[in-house]
Amino acid sequence: MNHSSGTVVSADYYAVPCSFATGNLSATIDDCQRWSRILVDLLIVSSVSLQEMVAPREGIVNAFGYGYGWVAAERYDQPCIISAGAVNGFNPAILLQGE
Repeated sequence: MNHSSGTVVSADYYAVPCSFATGNLSATIDDCQRWSRILVDLLIVSSVSLQEMVAPREGIVNAFGYGYGWVAAERYDQPCIISAGAVNGFNPAILLQGE
């Protein structure tokens, strides 16, 4: 939004020929929803593997309990796992809550 005139303006174009650290992958909200269901329903990983994936890693300096791309946390007094990232122009996140 252009604050001086109060009008909505398009953002400048930003080409992302190869996104850093993403391997040039892209995903839609539907892809994220499918991935969430696959994890929750334990379709491609076992419960043991999922626990290992979200367990905080020794030697990683952070205050968030970072595992392999996931953070184990508590939200509204319930356990949850969170995966978030950032690429110029996008800030995706998945939060899976419950047992």
